[in-house]
Amino acid sequence: MIRLWIISGDKSPVGRHRWGSRRSGELLEPDCGGTASGAGYRTTRSPPCAKVTGVRSPPCAKVTGVLSPTAPFILADYGYDIWLGNIRGNFYSRKHVTLSPDKSKFWNFSMHEMGVYDVPAMIDHILLTTGQGKIFYVGHSMGTTMFYVMASSRPEYNSKIRLMVALAPVVYFSELRFPILQFVSPRTDEVSKLLGQLGVHELLPRRKATAEFAEKYCTEGIKSQNMCLTAYNLIYGENESELNKTALPSFVSHLYAGASRKTLAHYGQIARSGVEICETNCIDEEEFVETWMAYTVSNLGGADPTVETLTQMERRFQEYDYGPEANIKRYGQSEPPTYDLRRITAPVSLHYAKADLLVVPQDVRQIYEKLANPIGMFEVPQDKFNHLNFILALRVKPLLFDLILELLSRY
Repeated sequence: MIRLWIISGDKSPVGRHRWGSRRSGELLEPDCGGTASGAGYRTTRSPPCAKVTGVRSPPCAKVTGVLSPTAPFILADYGYDIWLGNIRGNFYSRKHVTLSPDKSKFWNFSMHEMGVYDVPAMIDHILLTTGQGKIFYVGHSMGTTMFYVMASSRPEYNSKIRLMVALAPVVYFSELRFPILQFVSPRTDEVSKLLGQLGVHELLPRRKATAEFAEKYCTEGIKSQNMCLTAYNLIYGENESELNKTALPSFVSHLYAGASRKTLAHYGQIARSGVEICETNCIDEEEFVETWMAYTVSNLGGADPTVETLTQMERRFQEYDYGPEANIKRYGQSEPPTYDLRRITAPVSLHYAKADLLVVPQDVRQIYEKLANPIGMFEVPQDKFNHLNFILALRVKPLLFDLILELLSRY
C-alpha cells in the first residue's frame, strides 16, 4: 500500500507501508518509489481516503509520471490523505509470511480472500496510522467487488466507512458487450483447470518486455502508435478525445500487473450463475473467430449483434464454486453462498458510463436496489466514456471528480 505524501513546494517521497492480514499471512510491501510536488497540502487531520483498483494498472503507475490529473492527485489537491491499495499478487504485492509466489498455494485466492482479509487489514492499518475513526473508500472495477465482499461478509467494517465511491462497480454480468468475454466466460473453469495442469497460476503478469514494447511502438509521434491505439480501442472502446496519447507508453507498460487464475474463474462463475449460457444462435469456436474478426474491423468498441449475449436473468453474486461435493464440505450446501448486499449499510455512491463494455446500467441498478444505504446512481455525462476512462480520462475531473468531491464534502 502506498501513502501519497503531497507537500507544496517540496519533493516528498511517496510513502511506503508494509502491512498485512494476520489470518491470511499476506504481506504487502510495495517496491515503488517516486516524488510528487505542488499539488496541495496534507495535514494529519485530513480525512484518509483509500483508493483501490483492479487487475489493471497498479497505483504506482498513477503517481509516478504523466498520467495526471488522476484521482490520487485530484483528491490530494483538496486535502485528502491518500492511500493507494495494491491488490494481492500484483507486481507490488507479492510477499507472504510463509508462501512464495513461485508456488501454487500462494495463488489460491480470488476477490473473496482479498475482500475478507486484505481490504479489512488495509483499512485497519490506515485507521491505526492516522488515528481517524473512518475512511473514504474509492474503488474502481475489482476494487468495488472486493469492497462488497468485505462489507457483506464482515459487516462490522461498514461503521469504518464514511462513504464508498464505486466507479464502474463490478458485481453482476447481465450483458457482456465485448465478444471475447462472451466467448471466455462460459469456459473460465475449464481454462483455469488447464492452466493449473500446465503450472500457470498467475495471469496477466507485468513484464519488462511489455514496457520495452510500449516505449518503442506506442510513443506519441511515431506511426506504430496507431497500432497501440487500435488495440486499446478493441479492449476498452473508442474514446480518443479522452485518451492522453503522451501517457500511452506508461499506461501500456503498467496495463497489467498480475492476478490469480482463480480470480478469473470466480468472475466467470458469477457471470454465468443461474443461467444457461447459450439458449439460441449458439456458435462454435471456428464460427466465433470468424464473427469476432469481422466485428473488430467494422465496429470497434461496440456490441456485436450477431454473437449470442447472456440472457437477462438475475445473476448470483456468490462465493467461489468448488462443485457440489466440495461445496457441501466447505459451505454445508451444494451451491456456494451469496454475498448479501443488504448487509452493506455504509453509504455508497454508484458511478457508471454508457460505453463501459464490462458494466451496464441494469447491473448498476440491481446493485443499487439491493444495497441498504445507496446515495445515488450517477451516469458520467459523456457518451463514449469507457471502463478505463474512470481513472485515465483527460477530463476526469469535470466529468467525474467534481461530483465526487461534492459527495465527499457531505460526509
